[in-house]
Amino acid sequence: MLVIALVLMVALSTVYIVGRDRNKRKVLIFKALATLVADFLALHYALSSGSFLAWGGAAGIFFYACADVALEIKFLYGMLLFAAGHVCLIVGMLTVTKIGVVTILAFILFACVAARLFRRYLPKMKRLLPVALSYAGILCLMSSMAVSMAVEHFTAGTLLRAVGSVCFAISDGIIGWNFLRRKRTKSSGVLLLSLYYIALYLLAAGLYV
Repeated sequence: MLVIALVLMVALSTVYIVGRDRNKRKVLIFKALATLVADFLALHYALSSGSFLAWGGAAGIFFYACADVALEIKFLYGMLLFAAGHVCLIVGMLTVTKIGVVTILAFILFACVAARLFRRYLPKMKRLLPVALSYAGILCLMSSMAVSMAVEHFTAGTLLRAVGSVCFAISDGIIGWNFLRRKRTKSSGVLLLSLYYIALYLLAAGLYV
């Protein structure tokens, strides 16, 4: 199942990445479908195991799929849906672990890197600044919790989910960088989408190992 899901995600995401420059709206469905493949993986595991961690992942990735579409309609809507997805993952992780020293240290590290990269652009955000800071905080918490789970409860699965969460953070960082600089290259677009789908696959596949 993991291999089939990987093949489907690669195929669907490739169609979107290749076709979006010609007609983004026409291929947008492939972007959401690729995300829903990862959601199916998480949902299948949740149904078979009853794991609250998996249910949180399934709910979160479903919000990500909705955000894929909303992002193309209005950037703020997509950001809010992505934040809702992160919250679902956080709630799921809280059922199996707690916020401890490692989580706090990882959060500080993520926050410091973000502050270093984006601090000179913050004044440009004006009214969006509270939303952006809130979103960044939620994303950093989600990633730091996944990393702390890998450190404190090391398995192949927690490692995959930690790597996935970091890929997600980097992908979002590229989106923020492009948005604030009002500049996007084709290569950065391919990179952020590749990292995004890698993140989704690892977050879901990590439940199985």
